[in-house]
Amino acid sequence: VDARMMPHEWLDTPSGFLKADAVDHADDHFFPRDQDPAWDVAGVAVEFGLSPERELELAHSVASSIADKMLVNRLQFYGLAYSAFHLGYAELAIAALGITNPDAARFRVRAQELRHSIRQRLAPAEATRKSVPLTVGNT
Repeated sequence: VDARMMPHEWLDTPSGFLKADAVDHADDHFFPRDQDPAWDVAGVAVEFGLSPERELELAHSVASSIADKMLVNRLQFYGLAYSAFHLGYAELAIAALGITNPDAARFRVRAQELRHSIRQRLAPAEATRKSVPLTVGNT
């Protein structure tokens, strides 16, 4: 697992996209050792703003290529986890850099995008919760 799926880390080659630095991210302090491949699938979906349909298409493709029949079932959790983790990172960076730092401004934009991703991923669950009538008393 790479764990960092930002667009600037990909190369557009004649044979397709290639991850430029996927060799050593599993050896850092954020994600030591092996992780669930659903994290990377969700990360690509978040970073590239994939529609739910394209995200599912990617998940099925990866699941098929690695023979992981349950990957798609873990995608919702990892999409939220990826977005929340990177939002926390962005917020810490903003606080550390200070309000006038140009990089802090970029992290503020990123934080807003990640908040949007979280809201979109929670929206289906929220809609389902609202559509289920609450009953009071014995049923």
